[in-house]
Amino acid sequence: MIINPCCKGSTKNQLKRLKYYIFVLMDAFDEYLNSKIIDVLAFRNELPELHASWHQLFDQMHPASFTSQKLYLINGIRRQFPLRPTEKEQVAEVAKNPMKPRVKIPVKKN
Repeated sequence: MIINPCCKGSTKNQLKRLKYYIFVLMDAFDEYLNSKIIDVLAFRNELPELHASWHQLFDQMHPASFTSQKLYLINGIRRQFPLRPTEKEQVAEVAKNPMKPRVKIPVKKN
């Protein structure tokens, strides 16, 4: 591990910052996969090599560029590892689109 001598603070603080940045990068890729409706844990467990290579590419480019480069592959992965909605999301979906009663309008006969 290389510690930057120009940074002020102890080595311990530098390691804490490094761990934080690694966490932020991992979190960004996981959030990206969630936004694409892909189950992150299933994808990581079933195809670890592909997940690692995509993670590395994602860290090196803008998310829009990554999407345009991997568009057709993302669709296949999305079908293979769909993200299941949680109970809260299902309840929110029902609350957002409640059923509306239908009112029958009587037809006037001449």
